[in-house]
Amino acid sequence: PTQRTLDFVLSIATGNVLSLGQGHAGFAGKLDYLRAQFRDLHLNFLGVQETRASAGSSLTGGVLRLSSGADQGQGGVELWCNLAQPIATGHGKSLYLARKHFTVVCNDARRLLVRVLHESFEAWFFVGYAPHSGYSMQDRETWWKTTQDILTNFVEDQIPLFVCIDANAGPGEDDGSHVLMPGFRTSSGTALLKDFLNDMQLCAPITSTVHEGTTCTWTSPTQEEFTIDYVLIPINWMGCCTCSRVRAEFDLGNKVIDHAVHAIELKWKKTCSITSSTSLFK
Repeated sequence: PTQRTLDFVLSIATGNVLSLGQGHAGFAGKLDYLRAQFRDLHLNFLGVQETRASAGSSLTGGVLRLSSGADQGQGGVELWCNLAQPIATGHGKSLYLARKHFTVVCNDARRLLVRVLHESFEAWFFVGYAPHSGYSMQDRETWWKTTQDILTNFVEDQIPLFVCIDANAGPGEDDGSHVLMPGFRTSSGTALLKDFLNDMQLCAPITSTVHEGTTCTWTSPTQEEFTIDYVLIPINWMGCCTCSRVRAEFDLGNKVIDHAVHAIELKWKKTCSITSSTSLFK
């Protein structure tokens, strides 16, 4: 094998779509409409909440969809990966992921945990849809605690965990390591989110100086603006985060002003052993 230094560039986004086809927020062709935008924006990963879709996986137009499945038409989360978008480049070649590099480890209507294992890149991706303030505090606490138990059970310390979540909670006060800037509102779910960030050693780039522009990811029916959707990354990866912003140009097709897509970009260099059989190096 030859040693090569690769430049990794990884973009991760999250968005609540209200529905991918069923119900009042869905329409024929919505899935294709979202998939085309995801591809055109050259994003690598997209966590999708409230899909109301059935469980399974599909590969269409270079986009791998891993779906947790809904519960009686409610919930449903998915991880999308744009297999046509390289994760790294080096020496005039590009490195791509393939379907075989993904394993769904755990899934229910509000959670999806996926292991990505490539010889040059390893990570865990979690897509979550936390219960909102209409649920009892007991239900909400149970959801966050169970989520944490699942992640602690599977995710090894040295492998990064990236989280795409509709947390239904404001970031609250800055603390210098998880929530990085002041000025964010506290809501009834903030303490649950904070405990999660603290225990899983994650931070929210949308609250950092790297973030550009609006931090509004959800507009209420009364036109109030909130930050409740996040791409979360390990604290020790914050130095690799070169960009964080709300991608207003990504139209979720929700017919009403509702959720917006939050996206981040990570860049790092890594020396990898490249064998002649290294998958999808072209």
